[in-house]
Order: sequence, then structure tokens, then C-alpha cells
Amino acid sequence: MAEILIVMIPVALVLIGIAVTIHPDNGARNKIPIIMVLSALGALGIWLNYVELITIKEERTNLSIAIDDLRTVNAGLRATNADLKQQAENVVREKHSTDQVTGEHKPLVAPRKADQEKRSTETPQGRVTGL
Repeated sequence: MAEILIVMIPVALVLIGIAVTIHPDNGARNKIPIIMVLSALGALGIWLNYVELITIKEERTNLSIAIDDLRTVNAGLRATNADLKQQAENVVREKHSTDQVTGEHKPLVAPRKADQEKRSTETPQGRVTGL
């Protein structure tokens, strides 16, 4: 409702100014300068609304372009993500493949040093395992 009033009040001021200017009565002759000022303010309001409308259309166009660019980037990132997942799966398959010579299953990764140290510890009396 407020948007309609913002547009209609300047239009009404211009129409009042035109109507009084075209058909001035004896009582309205001394009010013509006031009505002309109101009419000019109305015309200014219409012009400002038009400029704002043009600005909004330009911003909408810029936002549409930005959204299209973001969609393109998103599609590229999805493709890159899928490619990286495929590469990771290939690496995992390669790590889990069996040894060609012995036929034994290769582990995914080598055991960590901390785990190895827990399993076997050197003492002055000899090697102790299973700690």
C-alpha cells in the first residue's frame, strides 16, 4: 500500500497543478504559485521514482549475473569434488591391492610409530612385547 502512495501522491500533485493551470478560477489565481510548486514537487517525485526503478532494474540484472557466475563456480567445484573423490578411491584401491609376488593383502597404511612402540619396548634385560 505504501508503494502505491509513494507513486500516486506525486502523480496527483502534477494532475492538480495541470488542472488548475488549464482552468484557473478567480479564487484560484492567487493560489497558482503554490499549486505550481506542488506540481513541480510531484514531477520531481515521479522522476525520482523512475530513477529508483531504473536503479533497481540494474541491480537486479547485476544480481542475476552474479547468481549465474556462482552457479557456474558451484558446478565447477562439484566436478572438482567428484574428481578428487575418484582420485582418492583410486589411491585406496591401489593401497589395498594385493602384492603381485606373494599374493598377500597390502595394508592401507603403515602402522604408526606410536603403536609400534606400545607393542614392543626395549629394556636392559631384553625385548618385551605386548605392552
